[in-house]
Amino acid sequence: MDDVIISLPCGFDTTFKNLKNCENLIRCMMCGNEDLNIEDILSRPGNRLRLKEKKLEIENENFKKLRNELDLVKKDAQFYVRQSFERIFNDLDIRREIVKKDFENMLYDYYNELRNNILNQNNKIVKHLEKYFAEMKEFDNKEIIKKLATSEDCEEKENLIESELKIISEIKDDIKEIMFKTEFGKSLKLFNENFQFQMKNFFGEIDCELFNYKEKFAFLGHSNEICCLDQDDENIILTGSFNSFKLWDIKEGKCLKTFNIRCSRLCMLTDDLFAVSFLSELKIWNIKNGEFVRKLSSYIITKSGLHGHTARIYCLKLLSNGQLASCSKDKTIKFWNYKTGKCLQTLTGHTEFVCCIEEGPNNTIISGSGDMTIKIWNIENGENLKTFKGHESSIFCLKLLNSNMLASGSADKTIRIWNLETGECLNTLEGHTHWIYKLGLIKRGHLVSISEDGTMRFWDLDLGECLKIIKAHNNDIKCLLVTKNGEIITGSDDSTIKVWIKNP
Repeated sequence: MDDVIISLPCGFDTTFKNLKNCENLIRCMMCGNEDLNIEDILSRPGNRLRLKEKKLEIENENFKKLRNELDLVKKDAQFYVRQSFERIFNDLDIRREIVKKDFENMLYDYYNELRNNILNQNNKIVKHLEKYFAEMKEFDNKEIIKKLATSEDCEEKENLIESELKIISEIKDDIKEIMFKTEFGKSLKLFNENFQFQMKNFFGEIDCELFNYKEKFAFLGHSNEICCLDQDDENIILTGSFNSFKLWDIKEGKCLKTFNIRCSRLCMLTDDLFAVSFLSELKIWNIKNGEFVRKLSSYIITKSGLHGHTARIYCLKLLSNGQLASCSKDKTIKFWNYKTGKCLQTLTGHTEFVCCIEEGPNNTIISGSGDMTIKIWNIENGENLKTFKGHESSIFCLKLLNSNMLASGSADKTIRIWNLETGECLNTLEGHTHWIYKLGLIKRGHLVSISEDGTMRFWDLDLGECLKIIKAHNNDIKCLLVTKNGEIITGSDDSTIKVWIKNP
């Protein structure tokens, strides 16, 4: 980019390199007669076009290199993958030899230490016994026995017997002490009960996880269960609980603002506006000043009939056409002009509550319901185009994977992968032990799910396998958000919000 020619207002030319690190307002370096607004100069049609042409040239070159690398890998994928692992295999072999040598030395040293301690104790006892036996006098009670035989005085005999018993007791204690020392070796043990040698603590570990996420922050502040999440900008999220919702900075890990408004679902609409639902009410608020803007849905009957949902709203979604979509326990889906508060259209067809909605391809919206079906609707005319069946219980969440594939999570504890064109269930992912509440797309071919079982699971959609399980919360996890930066946000019935980042 540095060599791109930039035309200046004075008629002279310079290069992008000379301008890119300048302050926005500078004196012209060519004529020296006028001030330059760098932002305005770079935005001039000719300059902007040349910069974009250069960017395209660079991107095409980078793309070409990537394609060449991909073509090489395509010819022998096994070779290139194996090659990427060569260094760690070599490191592993070297580590094995180092650990083997160190371990043998440590084992030899420790064995000798123990053996020498035992031998020293053995020698001490032998010396003690040799000394004892050298000084030991023979026990002779013949004199006392003779006196007992000749004495006729009962009191004298009793005293003689007491004296004899005392002498015998003292000698017995000495003998017992000698015998204890003689057999002391039998009492020695190697203390290794319930011992488990942790080789990883000695050898080291290798983390082969593709999804090695760790907890960055745990936000505390809500007094009730977390029921909804959404993202404002790159580092700002909104979290909702039944009696309030909060604005958080996930980079700094702090709460920026608290709105004491009842909330069960929320949806960012613009930089300034967001929608909040509680029961059947749907309202628009200003995030900057916290002011109420307008109400869209409640138990209101107008001349044209019933306005709004008649039961609890379960999901809000901003569509690409600028409309706000909502679905409800009243079995309907509604489209709103949130700027005017007007309900534009109502879709009916489900026979039970509609729990989740997801924008589909080609001007469609997809819904999941307590009637165990998934329906695809035409947003323009409200026509029900297709109905998918397969789940054995209520469907709580949907995630569009690409233009032709959809994932759904259910109270039947499974995730199903669907072909949107044919309605075929391509795969069923099993592993969760309770209801599945939300799904998120990490990157192409990989899905994350959260459940009432308190776990967050990562799935390889190509293999149909669970790659990793994280016990994320101590209670039901109801909310999931994958941010624009790739962090994962979870919200739980334990009233906490957690930010998860991938280990480098």
